[in-house]
Amino acid sequence: MAAAGAVAVGLVVDFTVHCPSKYLRAPRGKGRTVAVGIPDAFDTAETAILSTATILSGGFAMLVTSSVQFNADLGLLSAMAIVMVMLVSFLLLPSLLVLGNRKAPTSTASLKGAS
Repeated sequence: MAAAGAVAVGLVVDFTVHCPSKYLRAPRGKGRTVAVGIPDAFDTAETAILSTATILSGGFAMLVTSSVQFNADLGLLSAMAIVMVMLVSFLLLPSLLVLGNRKAPTSTASLKGAS
């Protein structure tokens, strides 16, 4: 079932690109705080993630009706993987963004003084 794993990895990358890109634009571009940046990022990206996950999982779920066992298994595993990736994107990714922001330097002035 390597094909289902490849689909899941591809979608993890796709889903996780939406939110961090929106998140990085919001606090830096508009001078907002992290507390405002994460909900703002998810407000704009959640529709894209939700619609992509719904369409793709529905499409792969249709393969479950196939008479070829490999296709049916691929469809079931891929649909489950897509839903799980979507849930991880909504539940775990915000926490990872906050943790990543804590480790990042607060300003570029501190970096300029170090050189």
